[in-house]
Amino acid sequence: ANCSANTGILYKATLSHSDGSLSEMPIMDCVADMQVVFGLDTDSNGVVDQYSEDISTLSAQQIREQVREVRVYILGHEGGSDKTYVHATQNILVGETISGTTYGRTFDLQSTIGTGWQNYRWKTYSMVLKPKELYK
Repeated sequence: ANCSANTGILYKATLSHSDGSLSEMPIMDCVADMQVVFGLDTDSNGVVDQYSEDISTLSAQQIREQVREVRVYILGHEGGSDKTYVHATQNILVGETISGTTYGRTFDLQSTIGTGWQNYRWKTYSMVLKPKELYK
C-alpha cells in the first residue's frame, strides 16, 4: 500500500527438487528496477579484467572459470509518498561506471512510474558478491 505505482516486491525463491514447488520469501518492497553485471576473469589470473551484463553465450564451464563478481543494483524507494518532498532527478543510473564504461541502465522515473514519482525518496542499493563455489 505504501509503494509507488509500477513497483513490486522482490522475492527469493527456493526450489524443491522433489516436487518442483517454489517456496517464496519477500526480501524487498517497492522495487522499480534491478540490473546485474558480472565481473569476469578472462585470462585466468584471478583478477577481474572485464565486465558484462550478459553471460548467456558462456558455457557452464566458462561461467565457473570466469565469473569472479556479481554486481547487483536495485532501485527502490524508502517509505511512502511524501507530498512535501520532491526528488531531485527524473533519471537514475541503476548500475555504475567502471573504467569509463557505464553498466546497467538509466531508469526514467517519469516514463515508467508515472504521476507522483517525484514524491518518493528513490535509492539505488548496490551489492558486490564474490561467488567462491563456482571455481573450486
